[in-house]
Order: sequence, then structure tokens, then C-alpha cells
Amino acid sequence: QQQQQQQQQQQAGGQGSLPESIQNINIANYVTINPNITGIFQQYPQLRAQVVAAINQAISEIILPVVERSVTIACITTREMILKDFAFETDEGAVKIASHLMVQNLAGSLALVTCKEPLRHSMASQLRNALIKTQVVDAQWVEQAAQVIAQENLELGCNLIEKAATEKALRDVDFQIAQAMDLRRTPKTPLHEQFILMQNWLRFLPEALRPKAGALVPHQKRVYEDFAKLPRDRVAQQAASATGGPSEQAVGAFEGQQQPPPPPQAGGPPGGGGGADARLVLEKCTSCMNKAEEVVLRSPQLLNASLSSLPQGHDLAQLIMQARMLVMQSPAREEAGVAYAQKLCRRLYDGGKFARCQLGVEWITASLASLNDVAKRVSKEVTTWIAFSDNDRRLNKDMTVALVNSRVLQLNSPDYVREMVKLMDMGRNQQSLDFIVGLLNHSLVEKRAIATSDCVGLLEALTKIAQASRGKPHEGVIRLLEEARNLARSGAQAVPQPGVDAKVKQMLAASAPPQVAAPGKAKEAPDPPGLREQVQFALEKWVLQIQSNDDRGVLQFMQNLLDQGWLKGDDITDRFFRISVEVCADRCTQQLSDASMQGIAYVQIDALSKLVLMLVRYLDEWNRSTTLTKQSLLNKTLATTVKVMHAHHRERKTGFNQKPFHRLMMRLLLDLTDAMPEAMIFSFADALQACQPRLVSGFSFAWLELVSHRSLMPRLLHAKASKGWTAFHRLIISLCKYMEPFLRTAEMPEPIKLLYKGTLRVLLVLLHDFPEFLCEYHFSFCDAIPTSCIQLRNLILSAFPRQMVLPDPFAPQLNIELLPEITKPPAILSPFTQALAASPLRPELDKFLKGRGSNGFLSTLQQHLLLTSQAETAAAGTRYNTPLINSLVLYTAAHAISQTAAAGGPQGGKEALTRGPSMEVYRKMCRDLDTEGRYLVLNAIANQLRFPNSHTHYFSCVLLALFQQSSDHQIEREQITRVLIERLIVNKPHPWGLLITFIELIKNPTYDFWNHSFVRSSREIEQLFQSVARFCLTQHSGGQGGAAG
Repeated sequence: QQQQQQQQQQQAGGQGSLPESIQNINIANYVTINPNITGIFQQYPQLRAQVVAAINQAISEIILPVVERSVTIACITTREMILKDFAFETDEGAVKIASHLMVQNLAGSLALVTCKEPLRHSMASQLRNALIKTQVVDAQWVEQAAQVIAQENLELGCNLIEKAATEKALRDVDFQIAQAMDLRRTPKTPLHEQFILMQNWLRFLPEALRPKAGALVPHQKRVYEDFAKLPRDRVAQQAASATGGPSEQAVGAFEGQQQPPPPPQAGGPPGGGGGADARLVLEKCTSCMNKAEEVVLRSPQLLNASLSSLPQGHDLAQLIMQARMLVMQSPAREEAGVAYAQKLCRRLYDGGKFARCQLGVEWITASLASLNDVAKRVSKEVTTWIAFSDNDRRLNKDMTVALVNSRVLQLNSPDYVREMVKLMDMGRNQQSLDFIVGLLNHSLVEKRAIATSDCVGLLEALTKIAQASRGKPHEGVIRLLEEARNLARSGAQAVPQPGVDAKVKQMLAASAPPQVAAPGKAKEAPDPPGLREQVQFALEKWVLQIQSNDDRGVLQFMQNLLDQGWLKGDDITDRFFRISVEVCADRCTQQLSDASMQGIAYVQIDALSKLVLMLVRYLDEWNRSTTLTKQSLLNKTLATTVKVMHAHHRERKTGFNQKPFHRLMMRLLLDLTDAMPEAMIFSFADALQACQPRLVSGFSFAWLELVSHRSLMPRLLHAKASKGWTAFHRLIISLCKYMEPFLRTAEMPEPIKLLYKGTLRVLLVLLHDFPEFLCEYHFSFCDAIPTSCIQLRNLILSAFPRQMVLPDPFAPQLNIELLPEITKPPAILSPFTQALAASPLRPELDKFLKGRGSNGFLSTLQQHLLLTSQAETAAAGTRYNTPLINSLVLYTAAHAISQTAAAGGPQGGKEALTRGPSMEVYRKMCRDLDTEGRYLVLNAIANQLRFPNSHTHYFSCVLLALFQQSSDHQIEREQITRVLIERLIVNKPHPWGLLITFIELIKNPTYDFWNHSFVRSSREIEQLFQSVARFCLTQHSGGQGGAAG
């Protein structure tokens, strides 16, 4: 009877009606219409009924075949699994529950995946036909409305089809396992005997899969119970990504709507959190984009530059790689990549200054291309966004060319071809036709950025247009088609574009630090049998060869390596270098532990460095046999060395020996100094960044020696146009961050003390030979150094440009306001607004500084400066956000100084400088913050007391004004004095601005310094102040270059 009922239902379903389970649902209550097109529906109310009928018809057309196919597959699969797994289960209720859980999830998921694409096309077709028949709207609006409405209601149709599939699957699976259930109910007929007779194949199953007597154990039941925990929305998202329809993000991407990544689904796998992770990654990637815009707009010379002309290791390349790594390491890689790509596209078309300059456009398109390498949906989604956007964006030739050349916009995409064909309207839309012809002429014919196979759909459409316009053929179309035919006949391939493709990717590859496999990730496949022995034998042969001093034999050995296929630039090349480094490091470590072998411990390490040198030197003679270049060969060697170092450090822990790796990197640095161009230095800087002390603490001393070596540090800092400053700044910051926890708590074991002394010596060399480097990066260095390291900070702040002659701070008639340098702002390369830009404080602060804010801003200022979590507080060692305070102090001063300069200079001397909103901010922080917060603010102010410049003058006036105006807060005066005095009682050097501020404080009777109670609170304190005063008032010094004091 059940079979007859099913046949009758199928026959009735052939008429195209909906199943009974959803016939009673009023679809009209659930149909949604995009707010952007509701105006026409308000004008013509009858259109909504046509939309509902069209959607209903579209669902009716495909629901029965989709449901039938999905249910059939799901029921067969469920039946076979249940009959095997529950062969000896005595609880019939458990069998039924498990079968229901499995079949409804399988049927629903299959129905979703199967129906998504056909339903979208059916809905769009039905809507298009229904709206055209009304004859109240034009055809172009109908097409756009059909696509948008179909996308808006696609989920509704999928839910109805899924509901029908799951309900039918529950009915059918009960019938299909009824025979087995009858056997269970038959008295004196053991189920396992009947099952073994019917399932002869059971004995062939492995023991682990063979059913056991009795009920299923809990972990076996969990397989079926987990079906109830599957996130249904995630299945729908996967189905959407598997089809070609425009996603929800695509519909609103260019309408200015914020489309966040999908939220985490309830009931998902433990620890999933994909949506939250995607949102966090999106925020960090957006910060990279904002930093890139700030870098470009801050430097006018970069506006007309190209990305490929920038040096390797440039900040812009680093920001692209940083965003790429964030997306690549995210568990929700696709969602995060698509969300960030949407942000980039919106920035590309927002008409801002960043998107109007060449470098900005190239940076955005290079970011999209880099994203597409790790999130494969990016290209598809970007193409869909462009296809369904308005004409201003679709017909923007410059942006479209940039996206096509970077291989992000796919001209063969069905969505893009269809929309462009409709837009050209068989050649009647001249603007669209000229756009397509111009685009293909540029990208296909002139630049060869794409091949004819990349734009077949558009070429076919242009061919039809040319054939249809018999009387007046479009000359541009005819000429383009002829060129395309010639290219197709010659088999011409796409040529990498120098501005966005090959050179940019090369720069990004060189900028990327050598990657180390993270724990938990898939390991590299095992080496082929015998490969390690072959490499080891080759190395031993190479050692003997170079000891013979036979140049002809050396070249023959290299040719043998090529003939064996070890230097082609593929996976075997990676394995060759990795095994070579491992063998040399192990042999060196073993020999160093034996006193009798220490004399020859480095023989193989030096031989390996010599091999790399010879390969680089003679590359031009054998480069036809490999894809390697000099730069990629060095990068591969350094990356392999760093990976092996990480592995040894992770496995051997305290038994790690840094000497083999130090020797190898040192020999490579010395041997390749003359054989490689300037780019080699940046490769070494990136490799050292990848093995910094925070990552490989056992390599710290060798790392510091390599960083400060005469073959690396001077070459980085002497690079043209200061190209190497960014890379070296990154290395010094890494060292400071490693030592910061030890320095902050004053817990310094002997190794850390020795490392600290080495750091001081490196900074002293920088102070003497490269003071401008310390001057321009002083802010980020002070950010990374704890407040307790006074001498280290003094050393950095004492630097001043070499061409400057410092006035004697102890001269009795010194008037700093008359110094010509005092009106010039200092150059600051550190991103001092970074912490402030990431805080919600920035917009309110800008309003207040411009005079448009309210006093409410000052009342909430303290809360913004506090850290929000206990973990952050414990890690920082303070309740306050110190980087934010430093950024706030300097940003507020820069705003005040720029306003004063725009007004033609201060009118009224020092008093004029210390008036206005900026001073109110400083005064409010000093009054309202507790002792700890006030000390951090005063330290941030004192960090700007450096060589003569407008910042030093301003902050000196601010500090003295705060001292004078805090008459009712004696603790403020005491803390100001403490900040100054603790920087003066340490060993030299002392910053020039610090000296002139303290001398002014103790000499000027306005401040009545010697009559304050804290100066005479004890005899020891009074003697300390008198000693410092004698030092400041009796010194006579000055100098040129390096440091003051």
C-alpha cells in the first residue's frame, strides 16, 4: 500500500504541483524584495502578486525531481549503514532514531546542493517573464530586478525544498528498513543469524568495522548523534559557494552596505568560531589597508610611483604579505578572504585620493591577486560584484584593466559575459561597446595580459554584433576580431605584466620571511628512499673536491648536480637543500661535542656555503637547466636554514646548539657580499626576522652578532634612499620586544644581562655612525622599551642629525626661541598614529582639537586609556595602554604645532604655545589620572625632549607649564621632577632637550623650584638635587654629531 501511495504521489507530482507538506505554506508572507527597488512596487502594487506567482512556479518546477533524487540516494545510503551497524541492536527505538537522524540530514544536504543553481536560474527566468508581461517597466530594469529578487528569495526556495526532502526521507526510510524490523519481531529467530545468512560479505569486513554482539558502544552511537549537531546554515553556505550564483555579499557589495562575514553557528563543532575568526581577521586586514593608504598619502613622491619600482622589503609589500598571512592562517580562510576582498574593491571604487593614484590602484589589485592565491573564491566573487554593479563601476576602464591585468577579474565568467552582452544590447549601446572593445584592445592586443582563451565569451558576442550590423560595421570591432584571430592562430600566450604581475609577485616573494611550518599543520611528505644517503654522499664528494683546488672538477661537480635533477627549482631542490643543512648541522654539532674533532667541525658547513656561492657565481652558465634565479636560490637556502633551525630548536630545546647555524649564515653573508646585488641584504634581513629571539631564543647571541655585523648593518643603513631602514628597524624592534619582559620586571639572568650589554653596544654604534636612524625611529623604540630602562631610552633620545651643531645647553644667555632649528618639525618615520587610529578615541579627539568637540570627551578620556582585559594588563605590566598614551601625546602636539605654524607662529611666546585644546588634554590627563597613569603621560612628554626642533620646544614649554599650573596638586610637580631627575642621574649621554628643560626649571625663579617641600623632604633627596644642579649649572659642553651631554 505504501508503494502504491508513493507511485500515486509521483504521478500527481508530474503535474508540477507542490508536495502536500508545503502546500499550506503561504509563500507570499515570506517573499522579500530588496529595499533599493521597492519604489516601483509601491507605484504598481500588482507587481508583487506577479513576483509571488513566479517564485511559486519556479519552486514547483524543480522541487519534485530534486526531492526524489536526494531522497533516493539518502535512503539507500542510510539503509545499508543502519543494517550493518545495528545488526545486533535490541532497542528498536534506537534504530529508528539513528536512521531518522542520518537520512534527514543526508537528504536535506543533497537537496540544498542540488537545487541551488537550477532554482536561481528558474526564479530569474520566471520573474523576467512575469514582469515583462506586465508591460509597466522597461526591459533593463526587469533584468536587474529579476536577478536581485531571485537572489533575495533563493534561501526561501531552498528551505522549502529541504523541508520537503527531509519529510519524504523520513517516510521512505521507515518503509525500507521495515523488513529488518519484522525479523526483529519474529520469535525465536535471532537477528544475527538471519543477518549473516543475508549478508555474506560481512566476513570480509575488517575487525574494527565488523558488527559486535549487543548494543553499539557510545563512540559508535555518536556518529549518528552528531548528525543532529551539524550546522544547517553552514551547509547552505557551502552549497552557495559550490554554485555560480552571486552571493549575498555580491548583491550589496557596491551599494555601500556593510556585509560582515557569516556569524558562528550554534551547535557547530567545538572551537569552530569561524565567523568570529573571520571578523577578527577582517579587522586586522583592514588595518593593513589603512596603513598602506597612510604610507602612500604621507609621501608625495610615492603618489606617481609604481609598486614594482619600490625596493624589496618596502612597507607596502610587507603589508600585502601580512594581510595574506592573516587570511591564510585563518580557519575561515574563504570567508575572511572574500570579506577583505570586498573591502578592497570598495576602496578601489570610492573615488578617494588613494584610489586615484597609480600606486594605490596597483597596491589594491596586487592585494587582491595575493588574496586569490590563498582564497580561491576571491576572483569569482570580485567578478560577480563587478558584473552586477552599476554602470559607473562596470564601465570604469582604468580600474577594470588593472583588475584584468592582475588576473583577478575573469572575463570568461558566465555572469560577467552575460551582463556585458546585455549591456552592449547587440551594439545599440555605443558606450558599452566602446568599453569592451577598448578593454580587449588594451589587455589582449597591446599588453597581451590575457590570451584569447581568457575572453572567448566576449569575442563571440562581438562576432555576433559584427555579423548583425551588415550595413554599418563597427570598425573597431572588426579590427579587434581580426587581431584576436591572428593571436589565436599563432598560439600567443598571456605575457606577465611588469607592473602588477611578475615583478610585484617577485617583490612580494622576496619580502615574505622564510616560512616555518606551524605545529599542527600537515607535514611534508617523507623523503624518497635513499635520497638522504645520496645527498650525504654528494656533500662528502664536494668537500673533497674543493679541497683539491681543481676548478674544472668544481664545475664538473655542479654539472653532475644538474644532471641528477637536484637543482631544477622544484620540490627535489627544496629537499636537497634541507637535507644538506640537516646533515651539515648534525655533523657539526656532533664534532663540536668531541674535543678532538673541534678543529674540523665546520668543514662541511663551510663547504655548503661554498657550494651556494659557486652556484650563484656561475648561474648564468647553467640557468637554462633550472627555474632558479640568483635571488630565489639565496632565498631558498636561507629559508631552508631557518626551517631546520626552528625544527632543531623545537625538538632539542635546551640542547639546541646555535653554532652550526651561526657559522652557515655568517659564511653565506661573507661569501655572497660581492657576488650578489643589494637585494641580497634584504633577503638576509628577512631571514633574521624569521629567526628572531622571540621565535628561536637559543639563537639570540648569534642573531645579535649577525644583525650588527659589518657586512649587514652598514649596508642596510647605507642603502639608497634609506631603503634598508625599515628592515633594520624591524629587527631592532624584535630584539627590544624579546627583552622587554625581562627589563620590565628587572629579572635579568646572566644570559639576558649579556644580551642587554650587546644591545647597548649596538645602539652606541648606531648613535655614533647612524644618528639619523635613531632620530627618525625614536618613537617606536621608546614604545618597545619599558619605562624602567632609562639609560637605554636616553641613548636613543640623545641622537641628533650629524649636520647639526648643538648649542651649548649650559650657556647662560641661551635663548632657544631664537634658534633657527626650533621652528622645524623633526622627521618621524615611526607610525606614531597607529595605536590611536585603532582606538575609538581618534574621531572624538579630532573633533575636540578642531574646537568642535564637547567637554564630555575630556570626562571619558581616562576610560579610553585603560586596557580592557586582565590578560592584556598582565602581559603589559600596567593597567594603562602605554602605546595609546604615547600616540595620543605626540599626535595632540603635532596638531597644535601645525595649527600654530598655519597661523604664522605663536603670538605671545611660550604662553601662546601652552593654550588651546591640546593643553587642555594634557592638563586633564595630569589632573584626573592616578599616579601610574600620570607617570606614563609625563614619560611620553619627556620622550620628545630631544635635539632642537619644534617638538622639543613645544614639549619643554608644556612640561614647564604643567609644573607651574599645578599649584594645588603638589604630587604633579613631584612627578614631573622625578621624570626629569631620573633621566639625569644615570650615565651619559643625556638628551639636549632634557638638559635645557631642567636647567630652566631650577634657574627660573618663576617656578620657585628650591622652595617646594619635596625638594627638602630628606637630607639625601636634597643632596641629590644639589648634586644634579651643580652638574647642570657648571658644565660647558657642546658638540657636533651623535649625542648631547
